[in-house]
Amino acid sequence: MPLGSAGSTLYQRDFYSAQKAKALIETVFGPLQPEQDSPTDGPASLYRVPGFASRVGFITPWSHNFCAACNRVRVNAAGRLLYCLGQEAGLELREALREGLADRHIAQKIQQGVWHDKPERHYFEDVPDRSAPVFMMRVGG
Repeated sequence: MPLGSAGSTLYQRDFYSAQKAKALIETVFGPLQPEQDSPTDGPASLYRVPGFASRVGFITPWSHNFCAACNRVRVNAAGRLLYCLGQEAGLELREALREGLADRHIAQKIQQGVWHDKPERHYFEDVPDRSAPVFMMRVGG
């Protein structure tokens, strides 16, 4: 994900597309087979490597916007549910947890937020200053 120094101007120098990586892998292992039904349903495009039990996955926030299919959210240390690593949109959970609200009430708040407030897409490419520090430890990673 283009966060912190990975989202800086070093991107132009260090970017290696998933297409290039896939092509390189295929020169060694042969054509990768797309895996249609990913058990994680996450943002990675998964492929089977012929002759191996393992898979390889590509997460492509710069070249392919995968947000519509992303099921990932994260709770940071301050109790905020973040809908996207690339945006500030989120839901404050700390007070609900401290108030001892029933699990089903908290689950309803999360479902409502994810269904209605989770961004349709990220905008990494539109950020004017990609060198602005956004660190994974800030968002709980």
